[in-house]
Amino acid sequence: MTTPFPEIAAVEAVPLGRVLARLDELARPIAAIRRLVCLRYGVTRAEIVGRRRLSRLAVPRHVAFWLALKVTGASSSEIGRAFGRDHTTVLHGFGNVEAWRQRDQELRAWTDQVVATMDGESR
Repeated sequence: MTTPFPEIAAVEAVPLGRVLARLDELARPIAAIRRLVCLRYGVTRAEIVGRRRLSRLAVPRHVAFWLALKVTGASSSEIGRAFGRDHTTVLHGFGNVEAWRQRDQELRAWTDQVVATMDGESR
């Protein structure tokens, strides 16, 4: 059957179960990272996904972006959607954390431990 909308045919060719499994596969680790970072920094989920740009919220949000990029294999766009942000914001946050990790041994140790633990759970 031919459709005047080839992009719809392409989407229909991908089994819905596979699409849902991918979304679920990404959502669980991102949600776990979000919860972990909220606990570590003493902020709420609403604060970390909210619009406020206070330093006490931006730092944990950027750490969560960094962890999500390192652990999940999700794209910056997918991570941005999970936090109500644009992909460029995620990349900016990632760059910030890379710089902070160079100067802050405690942050580096904690993020390395999270990555090692979450990588071990995914295997």
